[in-house]
Amino acid sequence: MTKNLLLLSIFTLLISLSAFATQKTFNGSVSTNWSDPNNWNTTGIPTSSDDVIIPQGITVDIDVDAFAKSVTIHGILNLTGTKRLTVGSSSVNGNFTVKSTGEFNITQSGTLIVYGNYTNEGKTNFWKGDVIITGNLSSPAISAIQNQGNVIVGGNIIGNINLTGGQGTNQIYPMNPNATVITDIETANPGAPISGENSTLIDLINTVILGGTCPFTANAPSDSGPVCEGSNTTFTVLTGVSGATYQWQINNGTGWKDLTTADTAYSGINTLALTINAVTMTMNGYQYRLKITSGGCAKNGHFGELTVTAALSQPTLSSVTQPTCTVSTGSFTITNYDASYAYTIAPAGATITGANVTAPTGTYTVTASLGSCTSPVSSSVTVNAQPVTPAQPTLGSVTQPTCTVSTGSFTITNYNATYTYAFSPSTGVSNSAGIVTAPAGTYTVTATLGTCTSPASSSVTISPINTNTWNGTEWSSGSAPTGTEIIVFNGDYNLPTDISACSCQIVSGNVVIRQGHTLTVTDKITVTGGSLTFEDDSSLLQTNDVANIGNITYKRKTTPLKKYDYTYWSAPVADATLSQLATNSLFYAYDPTISNVASQCWVRKYGNNIMAPGLGYIGRAPGTYTSPQVVETSFAGIPNNGIITTPIKRGTGTLNLIGNPYPSAINIDLFLTDPANKDIVNGTIYLWTHNTPISSNTQGDWTYNYDVNDYAKYNLTGGVGTGSQALSGGGIVPTGKVAAGQGFFIDANPALNNNTTYWATFKNNMRVQGDNNQFFRNGENGNNTNTTPIALEKHRVWISLSNTQGKYNEALVGYIQEATNGLDRLFDGKTLPSENVISIYSLLSNEKLSIQGRSLPFQTTDIVPIGYTTSVSGDLTVNLENFDGLFANQDIYLLDKTTGIYHDLKAGSFTFTTTSGTFNDRFELRFNRGTLGVNTVDNNNTDIRIITKAQHLSVLSGASSISSIEVRDLLGKLVFSKKGIHSNEFDTDAIPATSQMLIVKVTLEDQKTVTRKVLMP
Repeated sequence: MTKNLLLLSIFTLLISLSAFATQKTFNGSVSTNWSDPNNWNTTGIPTSSDDVIIPQGITVDIDVDAFAKSVTIHGILNLTGTKRLTVGSSSVNGNFTVKSTGEFNITQSGTLIVYGNYTNEGKTNFWKGDVIITGNLSSPAISAIQNQGNVIVGGNIIGNINLTGGQGTNQIYPMNPNATVITDIETANPGAPISGENSTLIDLINTVILGGTCPFTANAPSDSGPVCEGSNTTFTVLTGVSGATYQWQINNGTGWKDLTTADTAYSGINTLALTINAVTMTMNGYQYRLKITSGGCAKNGHFGELTVTAALSQPTLSSVTQPTCTVSTGSFTITNYDASYAYTIAPAGATITGANVTAPTGTYTVTASLGSCTSPVSSSVTVNAQPVTPAQPTLGSVTQPTCTVSTGSFTITNYNATYTYAFSPSTGVSNSAGIVTAPAGTYTVTATLGTCTSPASSSVTISPINTNTWNGTEWSSGSAPTGTEIIVFNGDYNLPTDISACSCQIVSGNVVIRQGHTLTVTDKITVTGGSLTFEDDSSLLQTNDVANIGNITYKRKTTPLKKYDYTYWSAPVADATLSQLATNSLFYAYDPTISNVASQCWVRKYGNNIMAPGLGYIGRAPGTYTSPQVVETSFAGIPNNGIITTPIKRGTGTLNLIGNPYPSAINIDLFLTDPANKDIVNGTIYLWTHNTPISSNTQGDWTYNYDVNDYAKYNLTGGVGTGSQALSGGGIVPTGKVAAGQGFFIDANPALNNNTTYWATFKNNMRVQGDNNQFFRNGENGNNTNTTPIALEKHRVWISLSNTQGKYNEALVGYIQEATNGLDRLFDGKTLPSENVISIYSLLSNEKLSIQGRSLPFQTTDIVPIGYTTSVSGDLTVNLENFDGLFANQDIYLLDKTTGIYHDLKAGSFTFTTTSGTFNDRFELRFNRGTLGVNTVDNNNTDIRIITKAQHLSVLSGASSISSIEVRDLLGKLVFSKKGIHSNEFDTDAIPATSQMLIVKVTLEDQKTVTRKVLMP
């Protein structure tokens, strides 16, 4: 226990002694002398291991050669006489510091040796002393030296040096040729030699700074200046010593020591070049020198100091503010910008102002540099190309509104499909690939691409359509409407003229469109006041598919009606009731799906029923008429316009009763050929003429019946009429223009499904001006100002069959462009169901055709079979009613196959005797008799006489001899024949025919033929 206490006491004593030896503070309790140990806390004169502190307000005189590890002066320290103060040692770095309240004086020629740095923050007077500083001399405050004094500095000299009393230069000597020397008063020449007369000083320099007095020189190491953190650097010494060994030493602030292989950051520690690898910031301020040993003498060279610049951070860049429509460059910021750095932007072309970089289009990186240090390259940023600002739109000339097009238009002449265009104002404006349509107004256009918008274009103006107003006396424009104006009626109007306008408004007054005249309006009719009346045969013609506003009155007169006569109607206005019809005693519509018998498909209707647009209706005249009456229907309602569809039904029968839905005539050719209708309806229409009075003698399903032959027919080949013997006139041939208010029959396409409803379509482009008077009344011709849009080549022949009792039927054969010799929807029209007294037709594929179209080119050898039906016996007459085209110069013959007689129909009609029945093999329409080698018929030859007696015939010829004789009955049956007679007289054998008409055909030797009718008694 005692031993342990003794050891503890010794250890405590050693610690106390060590602490006492480390720091000495002068207290001046005895005197001002350095040498008195009692002046120090703790007691004892400082040694080379003590840090000496001279407090403020204390003066100390160094009266002996003194030593210290470091000196810090707050008071006054005087180095007197020739005494020497040594601070630090060759192995311990010692610094000498004069604080701001301190003062150091060398009063005579004393010597100060500092193995470290000398810093003067207060007052220093070196005077005549010799001062050797191995490190830096730094004097922010004034340091003074006389001309006899010498200050030798191993490091940098920076400060305020007053060469008081100096007479020349070289009183301050920087020993390091690489030293930085900055003084405010006067500078020394770095490396200037000390005069040889001062050998004591030279020896001291060699000992203190250079480490020895060997007879060779150890130069200071050279370096490349400040070194960047993390990079390598090299200190190099040049010497002419041969056979020497080398040892690099380091002073890191604790004194000089040799570098060893354990110091891994270094290479070449025993060569003339020391390399420091991957310099760190902790190495900043380290000193390095080379110890050269040669011939048993070792000498230290002056040191080089390592200056380390901290590694530069990689520049970080903000997001890019991209170029705008008005700014061509982009910009970004160096977010960790340091004003002490120099920055390089790659590639060139960018501008840097402080932390802000402005650059044109490109991808950029940034590096920072400080001295020789360069940062890592930043991440890249991209400045996009400046957004393209579209060029100012240029506008073409304006196409002003017309009657057909209510908007104007103009083009963007430099149109670019990648731009978005805006219009001011924009209401009603549309743009299609640079073609702009707009209502009346003044417009400018801008183009936008992304965020960039062009300057506005020059303006263009679309003018409104002019208005021409009728005030009851005159037009406001001074002249009648031209068709390019809006017309407004503000007064009565009843002039016998046609009127054309873009649109028509009735504000006040009674406006009357007189008979035979047309109001042509491209756009709509608006009736807000007054009235608009269309007289019989007048027309309202519209182009655009628009909804009209307000009611009109449309008048339609019938043909002369007898009691119980029916008229076929169709409403030209919306919501018209059947009660508006003048023939209003009885009403029917027609539905082919309700019965297998055509005459049983009529559907009873009533006066309050609304007439559907496009449907046909029939109205009966009352039974009170004692004489034919012409009555007038006044349709009141909004005029129908635009696309109108009407139902088409397919039952056992195919007939549908439809009608013209417009207050103007329509061209039925356009209706039949419209793509919407070609698969729905057949190509022939049937128009009721009530040509024959109702009669109980006419065959049918009712007590009183009409003649089916009273239907006129029309298709693209042409029309056939119904004769001219009726009280009402009749005889009109349809032209293909169906009048306003007219109903008609048409067949559904037989290929349609049974009991299914389809839709036929009427359109404005089917409407025509004029031609509105063929409401099938007698003897009137149309005033047509339109040409048929379907311009087909046509060559036609009309033939009729009639008797002396007024029965009549007509057939048409035509050679038509686009027709074939097969059944054609548009060119072939069948007869109606055979309830006729007489009927004539052509035959094709066992079909009876009222109208037959045949193919071009026409051949004179063509043969067209002709059939007929009759419910009465007696004489019938075939007549050539009309012909056109090439038939103006072409023979037309009717061949009676029962007699072999060719009758020239251009020369006259042909009458024959027949029994009742259907005869499809007797007649042919022929166009060339010569090619068949048939004898010339001369029925007017008076040299031939035929005498009947007792079932015998005697034939006498006063001219040429008789060659042959044929006798047939009226059915065409051959009852007698004789050839090779070669005589002027001939008596037949008994002929088995009594009390009947016979046909005798006599052929003469001169090839003439004579045919006569004879009555066998």
